[in-house]
Amino acid sequence: MHIHVFNPEHDIALVSGERKQTVPKVAIALRRDIGFLPVLWARRGDVVLVDDADIAMQAARQMGVADTGVLFLEDKELSDYLGDDDNLRNCCGADVWGWDAAVCDRLLRLGVPEAALPDRKRLAVIRDLSHRRTAVAMLDKIREDSVFAQYKDMMTGESSVAKSEDDVCRQIGEHGKVVLKAPWSSSGRGVRYINGSMTDSQRGWFGNVIRQQGAMIVEPYYEKVCDFGMEYTVYDDGRVVYEGLSLFYTEHGAYVGSMLGSESEKMNSIVRYVPRELIDLLHDCMAERLAAVCRDKYVGALGVDMMIVRANSANGFALHPCVEINFRRTMGHVAIHLASKIGCSDKTMRIVHDTGYKVEIV
Repeated sequence: MHIHVFNPEHDIALVSGERKQTVPKVAIALRRDIGFLPVLWARRGDVVLVDDADIAMQAARQMGVADTGVLFLEDKELSDYLGDDDNLRNCCGADVWGWDAAVCDRLLRLGVPEAALPDRKRLAVIRDLSHRRTAVAMLDKIREDSVFAQYKDMMTGESSVAKSEDDVCRQIGEHGKVVLKAPWSSSGRGVRYINGSMTDSQRGWFGNVIRQQGAMIVEPYYEKVCDFGMEYTVYDDGRVVYEGLSLFYTEHGAYVGSMLGSESEKMNSIVRYVPRELIDLLHDCMAERLAAVCRDKYVGALGVDMMIVRANSANGFALHPCVEINFRRTMGHVAIHLASKIGCSDKTMRIVHDTGYKVEIV
């Protein structure tokens, strides 16, 4: 039996790396309203830890994924459940949205065996991997890889780590329009767009980030055509398995939805801009590179965000092969599992909010 947790506050928890966290209200609402999501990859007999079991069961029923033999338990219920020796012996691990000290502290307090969780050293390694400098280094390696020589004009992307305010200002002067990213931040947060000149507020923001997190990621601004990603799973024997493509949509940098469909449908949306051979080559090459990065450091789901941008190439488009690396599960994984469970084709999964958050298929 595995215990599954949707902890959308994970990216915020990485900022400090501490066990005790003040969870933002939006993350509390997401955890309560769509905490059922792990039912999509949990197995019969597993437990999904949720804030409200009634809400989780209702949401799972609405999505048609309730009858899977998975148990929804709230904190107190899980603690009682693990108080039974048979259940405790049967607990062989936990599968969370993202590993951080705060989620480990929560699970330990509820009675999950310490041996089933990453230790402090492993958590520190995962946090270090999650620093955006990992994506910066990966982008450089992919762009320099000789296997992409024939596609050089179809690929783009530049990113650097600035360690001082002067370095940030220099790069703004060099590029004009840039995107600034905090080393650790959640979706849509910790990202600022600068168009040539800075306001005092913007300069104050990145100055504070550098003082608190030690660096700032600086990227030229690209005119994005579409977002997509490649989803992987890293196994404890070192294998990195490609799970599929993710086509997703954002508003103001924040995730709002994903395309549901077959791999061929998703691929068809991308090959309008770049050759399929390039995409196939990239997911194999990325898997090899990720295996080297993750070896003896990370096991679990991860996703690499990419994008198609406008460029001065033959057809006017180029592939940015590594915008972000998320060392956690992603909404791309959710979309892949959901499409597999309910057989959706040419649909869109959206996270909508009215009186609460919900997953909607349109």
